[in-house]
Amino acid sequence: MTATSAAKKIHIIGGGVSGLFAAYHLKKLGHEVEIFEKANRLGGLIQTLHLDWGVVETAANGVLNSQKLEALSQDLELEFVPALKKYKKRFIYRGKPRQFPLGIAESWKLIKNIFNNTKPNPRETLKDYAQRVYGSGAAQYLVEPAVLGVFGAEARELSATLVYNYFFGGKRHPAVAQPKRGTVAPAKGMAALIEALGSWLVRNGVKIHLSSPIEKLEADSSGVTGDKIYIIATDALTAGDLLESIDADTSSLLKAIEYKPLSSVTVSYTEPTSIKGFGCLFPRDQGFQAFGVLFNTCIFDGRGPKATETWILPDAESSADELIEKVKADSRRLYKKEFVIQNSMITVWPRALPLYSLRLEEDLKLMSLPRGLYLTGNYLGQIGLSKIFESAYQLAQRIDKQN
Repeated sequence: MTATSAAKKIHIIGGGVSGLFAAYHLKKLGHEVEIFEKANRLGGLIQTLHLDWGVVETAANGVLNSQKLEALSQDLELEFVPALKKYKKRFIYRGKPRQFPLGIAESWKLIKNIFNNTKPNPRETLKDYAQRVYGSGAAQYLVEPAVLGVFGAEARELSATLVYNYFFGGKRHPAVAQPKRGTVAPAKGMAALIEALGSWLVRNGVKIHLSSPIEKLEADSSGVTGDKIYIIATDALTAGDLLESIDADTSSLLKAIEYKPLSSVTVSYTEPTSIKGFGCLFPRDQGFQAFGVLFNTCIFDGRGPKATETWILPDAESSADELIEKVKADSRRLYKKEFVIQNSMITVWPRALPLYSLRLEEDLKLMSLPRGLYLTGNYLGQIGLSKIFESAYQLAQRIDKQN
């Protein structure tokens, strides 16, 4: 452990990946940490199901590697395996799956402007920004499917500034060669990361309280949080409830954050499919109901025995049978033939991803918390495990330097 200041007492509310990453970084700095999780398990949305026909991830199937993640891997004594190089191709559908879906004129417009570093205008949607800077072709067939895959929302719904900052904002670090480039994951699935991280925290003195919900935070006689620091590592609605009696304004802003629904449908077929690669994204005008599909057994080794795919749909209200029918229709469109589904597993998230809208852009500027209170979560500008891991590191550094 590397203590850089006097040890602080820190309570983390929420044992999902945001809370666990924050606890890890804070413990590395020598602070006293306790985690309070309302469920009877850690990890939040992340689970790995080892079924007789294949491995099913309920949320993220990997994480982008980094120098800090390599250090985590060593601490946890958990090996991260890289995605299979032979199937690294990523596709975007435009009439058929293509690695690059733009024509010559569309490509020329993109090339002329991609290196200009043009920043968004105030209150500009991503759709308007992309059409203005990259051209309508790139906007429709590159930017739109890319953000569907990351943010689970269409470009017209998104703030160009928030998305721009996500990809290009923040401090730029010098490139460091990684033993394993690109997307990595534990050999036994993402749940192994949660298990190893929880075990490491306990071994290093972090107290973890499962089935221990905290409903409200109350100010005491010595201040808002007394001698403790609180990190709220929950979804925005829960964070708003927790803060209601302490900071009504921030509480209201958090409760107003809109979330997008998603469902994932993992299937295996009676015979192998014809496309080998990482996955395929679907622009909205191509007639698909899904945002995209991941070819799971082409991404990481040992994810069989059956070849499986995971289809992501913007739908949390359809029945299981209806979702399967949507996948069948999209599969026919993608492969130009009928593949018979042999097995399936469905995961539904009514509130999957925060909507990075123009309203959220403005509301984030208005949020402020009393001393000793902090927020962390994917509604604060960082979606994806690698981004959340980095933001948890930055949060720990900030708390460590607090007087």
